[in-house]
Amino acid sequence: MRSHRYRDVYTTAFETVRVKVRSELVERFPEPLRREALRQTGLHLAGSGSLDAFTARLVEQSEVTQDFGTGAVSHQHREHVQ
Repeated sequence: MRSHRYRDVYTTAFETVRVKVRSELVERFPEPLRREALRQTGLHLAGSGSLDAFTARLVEQSEVTQDFGTGAVSHQHREHVQ
């Protein structure tokens, strides 16, 4: 990152989008998420809290989130912008 301010803004934006994606997935695709939870864990997720927690886990395991944690996303973004 070029500066701490840029990193903070980028991190805040990423976290905001991550939370929005998670809530939108739960809202738009509850049944496919429940089926995937059953497939992965063997558990039937009945409540919205458990579905949200499972979805948060999926988002955390996503390639984009993993790359963000290593700094690869910001590096790829800079290369794409330049």
